[in-house]
Amino acid sequence: MTKYAKCEVCGYVIAIPNDKSASDYVCPNDGNTLTNATKAEYDAYMTRAQYNIVTKTSDYTASGGDCVLVDASLGGVTITLPEPSKATQVNIKKIDPTTNVVTVMPNGGNIDDEPLKEISTQYESYLFISDGNNWYIV
Repeated sequence: MTKYAKCEVCGYVIAIPNDKSASDYVCPNDGNTLTNATKAEYDAYMTRAQYNIVTKTSDYTASGGDCVLVDASLGGVTITLPEPSKATQVNIKKIDPTTNVVTVMPNGGNIDDEPLKEISTQYESYLFISDGNNWYIV
């Protein structure tokens, strides 16, 4: 029987040998020690949806799994993250060369203990992952 281990922060899940403990492993994404997981959690992780790529030129509320390409050439744009939910991921990238700012706002919680994240450089990109309460940049 195979055992499974997961990261409580980013949702990473792996299968591990029966003679090993989940705590023998660390998450390659954030370095956290893994905890026990179920086969259902492993299956869900392995079959998770790929990113939904969307391009936005105005304010937008992202959904989990979105990869938001933001063109702020006409002015500042605010991207609002969805409500925090464990292992939800959103990727946001500024694609225009202007100095207009892309503001990322959480819909609950904080982003790395801050109330917002500003993106001001072309091709600057961040992956936001929720632990169910807050958002983290990884």
